[in-house]
Amino acid sequence: DGTGLWTIAYSTEELPSKVDRRQISNDVSQMVQTQQFLFNLQVKDPTGLTYGDSTLWVADRGQSRIFAFAGW
Repeated sequence: DGTGLWTIAYSTEELPSKVDRRQISNDVSQMVQTQQFLFNLQVKDPTGLTYGDSTLWVADRGQSRIFAFAGW
């Protein structure tokens, strides 16, 4: 989105996958401090994440599908 680094926090099947966002900064410690968990993903094996047109797109290898998340 131009201001944030979006990632998927994935811990196998024990915990739900989560999307998190951090403010982009040259200072790594500042990026760590700005981490926000936004929502859980209901996917089995997340393998990719991209952003476009105000939508997050998540690829799920476990289900061989792509999911769109808008309005988070």
